[in-house]
Amino acid sequence: MYSLFIYPLEEFEWFSHLNSLETALKHKQAETALTSYKALLRNLATQNYASLTDAFCDALLYSETVLDRQKDLAPGLEQAVLDDIKTCQRLCQSDWTKAVAELSGSHLPPLEHLLVQQTKPLRNLSHSLLNETAEHVWTLLKTHYQKQGTGILARFHAFKYSHGAISGIAHPVNISPDRLVSLDKQLKSLEDNTRAFLQGFNALHCLLYGPRGSGKSTAVRSLLSHFADQGLRLIELSPTELEHLTELSEELRYRPHKYLLFVDDLSFEQGDTSYHPLKSMLEGSVSEKASNILIYATSNRRHLVKEQFSDRPDPLNDDVHGWDSQHEKLALSDRFGLTITFPSPSQSRYLDIVMGLAQQEGLEDKGLRERAIRFAEWGNGYSGRTAQQFIDTAKAGLA
Repeated sequence: MYSLFIYPLEEFEWFSHLNSLETALKHKQAETALTSYKALLRNLATQNYASLTDAFCDALLYSETVLDRQKDLAPGLEQAVLDDIKTCQRLCQSDWTKAVAELSGSHLPPLEHLLVQQTKPLRNLSHSLLNETAEHVWTLLKTHYQKQGTGILARFHAFKYSHGAISGIAHPVNISPDRLVSLDKQLKSLEDNTRAFLQGFNALHCLLYGPRGSGKSTAVRSLLSHFADQGLRLIELSPTELEHLTELSEELRYRPHKYLLFVDDLSFEQGDTSYHPLKSMLEGSVSEKASNILIYATSNRRHLVKEQFSDRPDPLNDDVHGWDSQHEKLALSDRFGLTITFPSPSQSRYLDIVMGLAQQEGLEDKGLRERAIRFAEWGNGYSGRTAQQFIDTAKAGLA
């Protein structure tokens, strides 16, 4: 069974079928070869590969390796990469269809043209893998790694971090900032800070504060559609995942993109100390700050750690340490360099949002305001979220 030095192709099911196929051909086992060939073709089609060569290209482009973390590749490691590429080229250039057909006496469909269209990176690399030298292929791969990195972080623009692992979001919500009506000031602050981050300046960690439904989370998510082509990537994680913040930061430190770590609905209950990793990242620690990571968080609370009057030290008590703990809680939100406040809901602002969205959707203003007020009063109250819900309902003819 083949295994490569750098690229973990043995992790792919299609590669296992290919190994089984070559072994069967070597030992003249016609039935096993035919079975392996069918399994190989079926797996390629199921995984949406246009051909066997595409499967190899996809693995070379997106397998998790150490190659994107090394600016200058040592000669031994580079030789291992070239040997891997040559092995892939030999396997791609072999006529498996003809070999199995001759051994089994069967007429077989080819291991290519399984999709109508290839993606551009695969199309370019496929041609080189079949027709160029290993050195030329390696030049193409190096350029790709320097720009996109490797692994799952090179494949997607949006991610979810859960249980200490990163998973890609293939179809993130495409939100236009134009949908956030009456938030021009807030969006400008957020976009200016993000633009500075992408341009390599000292941008600030950001706390978006305001009532529920005011557009905080939507504003952050809208940044991806605006800045993804400039290298921005968005990783969502829940407050319960903050204990892994240090490990996640180290995972991203040497990657080529800029990462927003997005924590939605951030708050901590009384006695909860899980905010300590966040505090360390916001204010700095012994470790050098990763220049390609920012934290954007939303919260309904101006002070992120819940407190009660009974928690406060007795002002007549001269124990200064009692106040130290209290000041630490209150100062957590202050450690975000930028705080953007989203306004509280009002009927007037709600109607401005409704009419702005209605104009974008081409809805006629026939009693729209009255219907919108009734919808809010019968439902979730005045907010940007309610305005969007009303517009969606009105478009469907249900409001």
